Amino acid sequence: MPSDPAPWYQFFPHLNAALNATALVLIVAGLVAVKRGRLELHKRLMLSAFAVSALFLLSYLTYHVSKEAPVQFRHDG
Repeated sequence: MPSDPAPWYQFFPHLNAALNATALVLIVAGLVAVKRGRLELHKRLMLSAFAVSALFLLSYLTYHVSKEAPVQFRHDG
């Protein structure tokens, strides 16, 4: 008997990690750009980092709302 297919939202943790890594790269690139005096590039990189971070937040919330079972904490405190 074949196993049940994976839930449709299983890719979100990988997507979230990729979005966070992308935002980190954009922020570091923006830091380098501003230190080199390239203000217009810095502005574009920071706006891009903000957009990627917003996508991450949307993806993160979608994943946690879509999970079938909430996280169960087994200990007090």
